[in-house]
Amino acid sequence: MCVADKLNLRRAITHRIKQSSQKQLVTLSSMKDSQKVLEYQVLKGYVEAYSKDSPPRLLAFGDSVYLRAATDDQAPQPLAEILGAYYKNSMCLVSGSGYHLGMFEKFSEVLATLRTRPRIAILPINLRSFSPTWDLNPLYQFYSEIELLSSFDFKRPDYRLHDTKPSLESEGRLVPLELDGEETITLGDFLDILGESPAIDSEAWKDRLKTIFQYHYMYSMYSEHRKLKSLKQIIRLLNEHGVAVYCYITPINYEAGIEYCGDIFINVVKKNISIIQREVKYTLSAVSTDNDTFMFRFDDFAFRFTRNVFFTLHNATEHLRFEGRDFIAQQIVEAERALIKNGAVSYE
Repeated sequence: MCVADKLNLRRAITHRIKQSSQKQLVTLSSMKDSQKVLEYQVLKGYVEAYSKDSPPRLLAFGDSVYLRAATDDQAPQPLAEILGAYYKNSMCLVSGSGYHLGMFEKFSEVLATLRTRPRIAILPINLRSFSPTWDLNPLYQFYSEIELLSSFDFKRPDYRLHDTKPSLESEGRLVPLELDGEETITLGDFLDILGESPAIDSEAWKDRLKTIFQYHYMYSMYSEHRKLKSLKQIIRLLNEHGVAVYCYITPINYEAGIEYCGDIFINVVKKNISIIQREVKYTLSAVSTDNDTFMFRFDDFAFRFTRNVFFTLHNATEHLRFEGRDFIAQQIVEAERALIKNGAVSYE
């Protein structure tokens, strides 16, 4: 499959998901008052934080990596709490399981309408969020949240969030997944594999882990990927409003990836990271003409930790034990200090 065909396929799938989103939202508007409506606490806390005269200086975007600790960990504090101990009341956290760059772009757009700003924004880049298993998964589209963020009006704030849970039945399970540029299995097939529990160390167990690592990380990155476009737009928006940005690639369990997929695992992941870095560099070159102060820092922690720092030795997600969580927190603090030293951040 050529690059043009791959792009057309991805656009078709994305369009289908958007159509599904619009259908759900239309249905929401016609439902009776008996439907359960929640208050979107993440958005409300965010708006309140940056409506103050003295707002939190640190804005931390994040996914479940910020929220989880292993049950047998040496310390129970998730990354969000570790950071909170450093920053006390000077941090605003926008985080949730499955949150991604598309969500953070919408929150950045809302920030542009608020009274005050953070001095620095933390923007983790989770490599798995670019994979079709996450990017095209109906459960991670956050239809209602994105609709609410897109239409947010600071003068007439509305935090009502309809409690709708997208279903993976029917069309959602039929979303095609690509590997090496070819359609191989559907999202439904992949989720079935995730749910399997073969005997440990059996061939079926190893095959299952190989499939999971392949579809989580061995996709083909391209410059028009919608999550990559969101990343670039976030950098532009925050730079435009004087907010320094610290980006880092979230650590992955690369040793397990090599064990089950071979050395090619590293090669594919490194190629994907290089494309992300290239596109970020292009974006920085464009915004630097408008701002002479270097307001950006980037670190790559993809291969920073051995497998024992993840929840399990075979874990195919990015959830870290205390050693890893504490390291990330320290790097965020150090990045802030470096940006202050560069003159990008000032607390005077």
